[in-house]
Order: sequence, then C-alpha cells, then structure tokens
Amino acid sequence: MSGRAQAGVIPFRRKKDAIEICLIRNKGRKKWKIPKGFVDPGETSQQAALKEAWEEAGLKGRLVGDTIGSYEY
Repeated sequence: MSGRAQAGVIPFRRKKDAIEICLIRNKGRKKWKIPKGFVDPGETSQQAALKEAWEEAGLKGRLVGDTIGSYEY
C-alpha cells in the first residue's frame, strides 16, 4: 500500500426497532461521508478510527466487530 494509512468508522446506534447510521459532511459541501482520517505514528487503526469519530462528529463509543474492509485511492 502506498501513501499514508487512513482509518474510518461507520458510527451507528440501535434505536427501538431500527439502526441509525451517522454520516457527516463538511460545511459548504454536498457529499456525505463517514468520519475518517490518517493513522498517526504510534497509533493503531482502531485508535485512529475512534479519534476521528470524536474529532469529526463529536461521537464517543466503542468498536464493534472486526474490520470490514479496506481500499486504496
């Protein structure tokens, strides 16, 4: 893999009979996305994912399950 590694998270919560997914978008932009960002030196992908959820969406939580995939661009 070339370039810097990034980590992201798909934030969700259970609410009665539904699951809600949190998407974010930058001010002035139209595209919705998930919180993601670079993995800093000495940081795991999991730590980076939790950090991005907080920094970009103000969300705190815990990771559930295994990594679901990866991509390069």
